[in-house]
Amino acid sequence: MGQAKSRGSREQRIEAAVALQEALKPTEMICNECGGAISGGDIYMQNTRNMPGVDMACSGVCPQCKSVTWGFKGTEQGVAALSAAIASEHPDVIGSVQAYTNKS
Repeated sequence: MGQAKSRGSREQRIEAAVALQEALKPTEMICNECGGAISGGDIYMQNTRNMPGVDMACSGVCPQCKSVTWGFKGTEQGVAALSAAIASEHPDVIGSVQAYTNKS
């Protein structure tokens, strides 16, 4: 267990990971289709485990037009790779991706 043990118990590490994801979750997104507001209750966090360079990924369902808008946070390369992967699997979402990259 080595380094993981020094970061706390398994439960503590899970708690910390969940807290980090919640802290990164946007409170609001703007729909890329109609420009409507997508509030926190309509924003869903996506699993970013094993996605290098991606700190956060979420999708939001617009209550007005029912389209899906994606949001990402991470490095430029990580966000670009995830955007390309989603676009290749779901060509209909091209153009509906909001990408935010870390400047640090």
